[in-house]
Amino acid sequence: MHNSLKAAPILPTEALAPSESSRKWASVREVVERVLSAENEAKARIEDARKRAQALKAEADRMAAAAVAAAREKALSDSK
Repeated sequence: MHNSLKAAPILPTEALAPSESSRKWASVREVVERVLSAENEAKARIEDARKRAQALKAEADRMAAAAVAAAREKALSDSK
């Protein structure tokens, strides 16, 4: 039986002294908090970009409608 293939624990807390273990968990907590913060920031940026895109589309739609209305009026006046 080979013991060399035994998997090492992900966080080897049993090998750490109590103060080292708490520092390790604090470090893991900090990493998790940073990841969650980055995720929230990314979601906020995506939402802002969606809002800007919607505003640009609405403005383009207004401009297109105005151009169509102007072309329609010109066509009507030219046909008289």
